[in-house]
Amino acid sequence: MGTNKRYAAKSDTRVRPVVAWHPILDATELHPGYRVLAVSSTFGIYATVRLVRRGDQLGYRAENESGETLGFYVTSRSAVSSVWSLTIEPHSPRD
Repeated sequence: MGTNKRYAAKSDTRVRPVVAWHPILDATELHPGYRVLAVSSTFGIYATVRLVRRGDQLGYRAENESGETLGFYVTSRSAVSSVWSLTIEPHSPRD
C-alpha cells in the first residue's frame, strides 16, 4: 500500500506499527465518490472531492469552499493530498 510505518513499543514489550498521518484520513466520504474535507465542525468544510466523468475517463474534481475548481485528478488520494497542499499546508507551522 505504500504507507510509511514506524514502530512504537508499549510498556508490555509488544511492538505495533504506527501509520503516518495522511490528508485522506481527514476526508469524510458522505456517499460513494463524494468526499468533504473540514477543519472542524466549527470552521466547516474547506473543500470537496467528487468523482466525475470527463469524456470517457473517470477522475476526481477538487473544489474549494466557494465551488472554484482546484484541479482534476486520477485518484481520490491524489485529489485530497493536492487540496490539502493548496489550502491547509501553507498555514501549517514550519520546523
